[in-house]
Amino acid sequence: MELSLRWTLLPLRWKLFATHAAISISVILAGALAAYELTCISLNDRAFRQLESVRALKTQDIRRQLEDWIERLDKSPLTGNPQDLKRLFSAEDFLEGWIAPKQDPALIHVPSNLISTASNKTQLVESQTGGTLSFWLVRKTNESLAAVHLSSRTLGRYLTDRPGLGETGETYIVGTDHLIRTDSRFFPTPNALQIKVDTEAVKRAFEDRPGALEIRDYRGVPVLSAFTRLKVGTIDWAILSEIDVSEVRLPFKEMARAGGILLVATLALILFISGWLSARLATPIQINRFSLYEGQELERGRIARELHDGVGQLLSATLLKLTASEIEPETRRKLHQSIDEVLIEIRNISSDLSSQLLASFGLVPALRQLAQDTGEGSGIQIELQIDPAIDLNPPTLSVSQHLFRISQEALHNLVRHSSAKVAKLDLRRRGEWIELVIEDDGQGFSNVSTTRLPKQAGGHGLNNIRDRVESLGGVFTMGSGSSRGARLEIRVPWHTVRER
Repeated sequence: MELSLRWTLLPLRWKLFATHAAISISVILAGALAAYELTCISLNDRAFRQLESVRALKTQDIRRQLEDWIERLDKSPLTGNPQDLKRLFSAEDFLEGWIAPKQDPALIHVPSNLISTASNKTQLVESQTGGTLSFWLVRKTNESLAAVHLSSRTLGRYLTDRPGLGETGETYIVGTDHLIRTDSRFFPTPNALQIKVDTEAVKRAFEDRPGALEIRDYRGVPVLSAFTRLKVGTIDWAILSEIDVSEVRLPFKEMARAGGILLVATLALILFISGWLSARLATPIQINRFSLYEGQELERGRIARELHDGVGQLLSATLLKLTASEIEPETRRKLHQSIDEVLIEIRNISSDLSSQLLASFGLVPALRQLAQDTGEGSGIQIELQIDPAIDLNPPTLSVSQHLFRISQEALHNLVRHSSAKVAKLDLRRRGEWIELVIEDDGQGFSNVSTTRLPKQAGGHGLNNIRDRVESLGGVFTMGSGSSRGARLEIRVPWHTVRER
């Protein structure tokens, strides 16, 4: 069955509840989603600013250290005593050094390309020996060459100091060959010059596009990364400061737990308020509808009486005059027949408008007569089952009128659209409720084409039934019956809304 039809037949109170709840929950969820996005952006921005600050500080420290090494050798008088070189640098940095003629065998450990290109200005070159990063400082003095071999431990110390980087943050250096120049803190063994880093951050750094991004690092873990390029002499590096996204958003996760409880409580409150409002709004509407239907019944009764007492009496008087007239017998007979047919039709219309049997003898006799007339007129076998409790103690006239009209409308739809051969009408009492069930063995709702469905299943007939049921504060459901036909089930209170 189409969703639109189910919505159409939904009780007014549930429509109000669903509409208010849906709008309120949508607004709350949209607000929560917006707050989540804003919080993530805020946390990322704060982390990026912190990373860029750390990266700038580390870059400055490393640049200062490298330039300080160069400056020390540049300003040294180089008297020819190798011990002068050792005194220029700290014991932690200094590995070895020489001052000798260019062809001196003592310079055999100095890379040949440095010896051939040495000048009176100090050159700084990184060296990779046995998986260890070190540096060479080379300067030419007259016919001699000064060469100093330095350790990278001092630079490593700058990077291992991690203020503001939390538990998962680190700053590391990558060369133009994309190999990491410092040991990664995430691996237990020394790994400098062994890990290749092909991330977007490294790519942008070497393109002279410094900045900050959310990427996956060399471990494949989502991180926030701040990066830049560092060039000192022949040194060309990318320096990156990074921290795991999970750690950045950890405060939000803790807030989200409390926020989730608050959100659930808010949604529960919205459902409660929606239920309360729908009940408060639906009751006056039900009363107004009930009053409208009562007015309709009064007007139906007035029109029925006018037809019976006015038009009917005039036609009966016309028959008497026609009988006493001197017109031709054949003409009189045809006129008499036509007036009789009009009188019968007026009686039928009057009976449809207002059941005298219902007003005089109650609901049960009226339903029996309705079932009999419907069966005789349509050829459908109508099986009527009525709870003896209702026969002995019938409901009020208002409730009886509504149940009769509902039965009348349902049987009318059944005759027109169901193609049924047998139909059942079951009326029973359940405590303070009356249940009316009407089902048939026809084509049901599932076999009705969607193009015809709104007219025959969701049109005036079922809408009228739904409105009458709602005016009584009842429930109307529809579906397939036991024989795969249609089944309508109506539950209405024993007393009307106004009586309650």
